[in-house]
Amino acid sequence: MLGLGGPKQASAKIATPRPSFETLLAIVQPRDRQVVMKAIENTRKHYLPLDIEFRVERRDVGERTVIMRGHVHFDDNGRLSHIMGTIQDISEQTSNERQLLLQRAVLESTDDAVLITDGEGVIEWANSATERVTGYALDEMVGQTPRLLKSGSQSEAFYNQLWGVITTGESWQGEMINRRKDGALYHEEQTITPVINKRGEITHFVAIKRDVSKRKAMEREQREVEKQLKQAQKMEAIGQLTGGIAHDFNNILASIMGYTSLALARFTKSQDESSNKLAEYLNRIDQASRRARDLIAQMLAFSRAGTSEPRSLPAAPLVKEAISLLRSTIPSNITIALSLDEDLPPINFDPIQFHQVIMNLCINARDAIAESGCIDVKLNLTTIVNDSCASCQSGVSGDYVELSVSDSGSGIDPENLMRVFDPFFTTKEVGKGSGMGLSMVHGIVHEYGGHILVNTKPEGGTDFRVLVPASAVNDSEELSVPTQSIVDGVVTPARILLVNDDHSVAGFIAELLESIGYQVVVTTEEKQIVDSAREQLKHIDLLIADYAIPGMTGVELAKDLRQQREDLPVLILCSGNSEQPQSPEWLENPLNGFVRKPIDNQLLLSTIRKLLDGDD
Repeated sequence: MLGLGGPKQASAKIATPRPSFETLLAIVQPRDRQVVMKAIENTRKHYLPLDIEFRVERRDVGERTVIMRGHVHFDDNGRLSHIMGTIQDISEQTSNERQLLLQRAVLESTDDAVLITDGEGVIEWANSATERVTGYALDEMVGQTPRLLKSGSQSEAFYNQLWGVITTGESWQGEMINRRKDGALYHEEQTITPVINKRGEITHFVAIKRDVSKRKAMEREQREVEKQLKQAQKMEAIGQLTGGIAHDFNNILASIMGYTSLALARFTKSQDESSNKLAEYLNRIDQASRRARDLIAQMLAFSRAGTSEPRSLPAAPLVKEAISLLRSTIPSNITIALSLDEDLPPINFDPIQFHQVIMNLCINARDAIAESGCIDVKLNLTTIVNDSCASCQSGVSGDYVELSVSDSGSGIDPENLMRVFDPFFTTKEVGKGSGMGLSMVHGIVHEYGGHILVNTKPEGGTDFRVLVPASAVNDSEELSVPTQSIVDGVVTPARILLVNDDHSVAGFIAELLESIGYQVVVTTEEKQIVDSAREQLKHIDLLIADYAIPGMTGVELAKDLRQQREDLPVLILCSGNSEQPQSPEWLENPLNGFVRKPIDNQLLLSTIRKLLDGDD
């Protein structure tokens, strides 16, 4: 066995010093010789049997691992006489043990959970990663089945399909949601492989499992960000389109309303009873035009290009005023319940637009109630933690003044919830709504840094929660909105240059101004606008220009003309805030003014008089 000569057998009895102990020691691996000598010395001192494992170097097969067991005999002088015992070659056994230890170390060192069951699915072993992921200790899992981790997120059909695959000898790969010992759910990827013996029988199953909860959370967050981005891009695109349409409609309405007002003024002056029917038609045109103007204002509010005059004001009085105006439009079978916190910090908001938000939400709630019901209007301070805006999809957290309008109606279908803030989207019958109410609410609320939360369930009503940041300053003394004075009396003779590429609008304004005594020079041709304006510069007292003229803006035209004449008064016609001059230099100059379209005749005339008279 040791390659020292003598009988070839599995174990050798050593009864004589032949071969000598020195010969035996010579084939012991150098790194084990001290171990052998120390063991023999320990045997001599304590009269213990010899039991030692060491490595030897054989001439024929190289290194082998052996166990020597027996007794060591010494002579009267205490010197080694001989060893009586056996030597057993355990090289194969040791190699197998080392392999098993290595395999176990590998399984223990991996971050993936490894679970081994018998052929019936009963757990026999799991690595430390499994304990770390599931929260169960090994002794709690052994004897159980993996159903110990079952969360209820997968159906029985799912598990039956999985079992059907692995019991046929095939591997299964997939994802599932399991439950930890503490009850928390987690996502994991799994590969389950059957272990098959030489007879083709499945003896065990090995599951390699990876916790992918963090990755899933990141994927959900990424999807949420993408959804928010898409929603923001959609709303921005719709807003730009809506703003452009509103601008064009404002020009059309300016002509319709202007000429209608001129016609009505003539009928009023004539006092001709035979023309009453025609005057009635004109009044209806005027009323329809005003409704169209209000719709355009809503479109501009959605696109955030409308007019606003924000102030720091208490919200409760604004809510009371709006509800007071609304009560006449709410049927008697629908009640309005108010719950307002009067001690809230102020909000920075345009009071008229805040009224519009309240009224649109309440009208929407009214229309959602089929027969009798209730509209609850509440105002309070709230703290939002990790919520999501229903209209812009942005994350919402922080302290807000909350206006909530709840109804007892039928709720909103899930497929419609993402579209309720889109312009012109409505589930109402034709003629029952324009589909702009909630779009306007979206535009106004977000203009002031707010958000909207929506809670709804079928047959359970809907709760719209408007969140507005609180303001540090209170300007409530400025709550009243001044009205425009009516222009009357004799006007100061003046020559006005009117620059507008829309012939209809230009014609109406010219006729209005000429009807009260102004001289008007109109320039509408695109190629002649600048040249014509420069030619008339010495002979005019006021420039009226549309903000959007071909090749430039009205403001740019005014700056060009003022290089030759610094004292030229200028009036700009604009649609909403996107066209309104914003620079402090422009706004602070008393020679500048602007009027928004559709044009209010009295406001236009009073602004012209102010600029011509040089009033501050």
